[in-house]
Amino acid sequence: MHLFDQDMSLTKKSPDVFEATISKNWSINGNPNGGYLLSILVNALLQSSHKKSVVITTATYLAKTMPGKAEIFIENIARSNHFDRWQARLVQDGKEKIRAFGTFSDHQDDPAENRYEKSAPDPAPKENCIQIPPMAEMYFSLSFY
Repeated sequence: MHLFDQDMSLTKKSPDVFEATISKNWSINGNPNGGYLLSILVNALLQSSHKKSVVITTATYLAKTMPGKAEIFIENIARSNHFDRWQARLVQDGKEKIRAFGTFSDHQDDPAENRYEKSAPDPAPKENCIQIPPMAEMYFSLSFY
C-alpha cells in the first residue's frame, strides 16, 4: 500500500461515522494540506455511495485541522438514477473543522460524452433584459500619515 493510501485510510465505526488519523506526512508548516484532507473525506463518501465515479466535490474549511484523530460524519442528501449526493463533516475535539459535499455517478467514460445538458440555453432577447442604470463615478482618496 502506498503511503498516501495508508494516510487516508479509515475505520468505519457505524454506517454513518468513520474514524481517521490525519497524518503529518502531508503538512506544510505543521498544517495538513487541504487536498489531502479532502481526499480523506472523499474516501469516506466513496465508501458509502452506491455510485463509484466522482463527478464533483467541494469543501469548506471552517477551522484549522491538526494531525491526529478525527471523526467523519456522512449523510446522503439526495439520490437519483444518475447521481448520488453526500455531505461529510470532519470533526476534531468535538468541533467541526471541514464540511464537504460530493456528487457521484456510475459513469467512468469520457466526461465530455456524459453530459446531461443538451446544449446551452438561448439568451433572452435584449428587449426583455433589465437595463442597469449608469453608476455614478466613484473617487477614492488614499491618505498616508
